[in-house]
Amino acid sequence: MDKSYEMYKKFRGDAQAAEVENRLKDAARFNLEAARYLLKAAKASSGRIRETRKRQAGVLVKFADRLEAKAAKSKAAKNTAAGRPDTPVGHLEEPGKSAGSTGSPEAVAEVDLSSATFFPEPKTGITFDDVAGLEEVKREIDRRVVKVREHQKDAAELGLRIGGGMLMYGPPGTGKTMFAKAMAETLDAAFFHVKASEIMSKWVGDAEKNVSKLFEDASKYRLSIIFIDEIEAMLKKRSKLRSTVAERVVNEFLASLDGFSTEEGKRLIFVGATNRPWEIDEAVLRPGRFDNKFHIGLPDLEARRRILELNLEGRAIEDDVDLDALAVQLEGYSGADIRNICDHAAGVTFDIRMKEKSKKKISHKYLLDAIEHIKPSVTGEIVKKFAEWEEIH
Repeated sequence: MDKSYEMYKKFRGDAQAAEVENRLKDAARFNLEAARYLLKAAKASSGRIRETRKRQAGVLVKFADRLEAKAAKSKAAKNTAAGRPDTPVGHLEEPGKSAGSTGSPEAVAEVDLSSATFFPEPKTGITFDDVAGLEEVKREIDRRVVKVREHQKDAAELGLRIGGGMLMYGPPGTGKTMFAKAMAETLDAAFFHVKASEIMSKWVGDAEKNVSKLFEDASKYRLSIIFIDEIEAMLKKRSKLRSTVAERVVNEFLASLDGFSTEEGKRLIFVGATNRPWEIDEAVLRPGRFDNKFHIGLPDLEARRRILELNLEGRAIEDDVDLDALAVQLEGYSGADIRNICDHAAGVTFDIRMKEKSKKKISHKYLLDAIEHIKPSVTGEIVKKFAEWEEIH
C-alpha cells in the first residue's frame, strides 16, 4: 500500500478517536494531516482514483475547519455569556452554512474543493516567544504586519496598506520559516507553505498557472499567509533567464502581487524567504510589492544561549554544562548549526552509553568537542554580502 495512503488512514483514525473524546482541536489537526497525506497519495495516483482522493482531501479540509470553529465556539461559551463568536479569520467561508456546524466528513461532501491544488498546513502552535532572539525584527513584524491587520480601521484612516508582501532574507537556518509560522498563529491565518521548486516543476509548461492557482486557493480563506521558500528560484532577474516559462512565471507573480489592492487581495499576506536576495528580479522589489523587508540574521549572544537552552531542554545533561560560556563559543553559528551541535553531542553520549553500559549524560566537554567538529555553515563573506545588499535596499 502507498505510504502516503497509510499515513492518511492513520491520521483519520486519530481524528475519529479525538472526535469521540470531544477533543475538537486535535480532531481538526489530525484531519488536516490526513488531508495532506491523501493529497500526496492523489498525486501518485491517476484517473478516477486521483480525482476521488483530491475531492476527499478537500472535504477533510472543510470538515477540519468546521471542527476548529466549533471548538472556538465551545471555548468562548465557557468563558463568556456573550453571543456566538465570529468565524476565526483563518477559516473558509461558505454562504448559507453555519460556521459552527459539524458532523461527519460525509455530511459535508457537497462542498467541492476538488479543484484546489494547494492546502494550508495544520496549526503548529508556534508563537514569536518560540523564536529565539531577533527582538527588533519581531517588534517590526508585529508593528508593520500584525498590528496593521488587527487594527484595520486605524490603518485605513492613516492610508496604510492592509494586504501586501514581505520578504525575509538571511543565511540558511536562521529561523525564517518559524517567523512565518508564528505570524500565522498570531493572526489565526491559514498557512500555505510552498517551495519555489514545487511551483516550477509541478506541471511542465504550466508553472505560471500554478502561481495563479496558489493565490486563488489561498483567497478562499478569510485570511491567508502564502509562504514561499527559496523564492529566488522562481523570481530570478529576467536579464539572466534562459527560459520563457520562467519569465512568464515572474510576470504572473507580479500580476498576483499587484492584486493585493483589491478586496480579495486584502485577505492575503505574501511572505517570500530567500538565502540569495541579490538574485531576485528588481521589479519584484519595488514599492507596492514587497513593502516590508526583514533581515533574519545570525543569532546574537542572548539568542544563542536561548537556542542552546531550547535544544538541550528535556535531554540528560551534566551539571557542568555552562550555557553562557558555550554561547560565547558559538558566535557566527546559525540556529540550525547550534541544533546540529546539540544532536552531535547527544549522539556521542549515546555511543558511550552503549559501549560502557552506563547512564552517561551530555557534558560540557562533549558540547565543546561538537563545536570543534562542526564549523559554522555561514561564512564571513556571506554575512558581508547580506550587509551590502541590505544597504542598497
